[in-house]
Amino acid sequence: MAAGFAPLFPESSFGESGDLSVLRAELRRLLVAYEPNPVLIHDAQYHVVEANGTFHALVADVAGHLLTPPLNVIRLSLHPEGLAPRIRGFPLWRAHLLGRLRHRLTMSRSAPLRALYEEVRGYPVPPGQHGEDTGSLMDGDFFTYAVPLLLEHEGQVLSFVSALMTLSSPTEVTVSELVVETFLSANAETAEALQSMRAEVTRTEADRGIRSPS
Repeated sequence: MAAGFAPLFPESSFGESGDLSVLRAELRRLLVAYEPNPVLIHDAQYHVVEANGTFHALVADVAGHLLTPPLNVIRLSLHPEGLAPRIRGFPLWRAHLLGRLRHRLTMSRSAPLRALYEEVRGYPVPPGQHGEDTGSLMDGDFFTYAVPLLLEHEGQVLSFVSALMTLSSPTEVTVSELVVETFLSANAETAEALQSMRAEVTRTEADRGIRSPS
């Protein structure tokens, strides 16, 4: 811009009104359609802009300051007061997330991402989670096709593999940076647990709807 050239792509707010409001509404419908799998949408800085009920149920018991907007999924995952103490084989998942962050840094050279990387890399490892960055898992926890997220929740270890989706052929900066991340059940026990969790979320939402003032 200093040289007199206008930006090639516009950048808009991903808010409730404006040009992207319809897209946001459609993405919300997508989040509901994917339930009971936990799904979130994050931007280039890993700030969560939308998430479904299952995701919120899984993270409801972490420290409150980590859930204050803008919720950052990398910080939430690696912070010792976040999900880190509940992740089995945490060093392996930590190495995976830091690798993703380094790759994004290589592509963007973003100062905020660099600050985030330096912050989360310096977090202390939760008690009982020490080990090499390559990590180690129990027999039966490995998958030949992906690095799993093994998350303890209410006395059960839930097993996930994540899938990332971006919007095709974007011509707008905000849209080009959106990522939809879906956590797919990696075994039958996790799928069953998510169904039960979603049923509980539905009952809670219905109860709140009945009790809330008209």
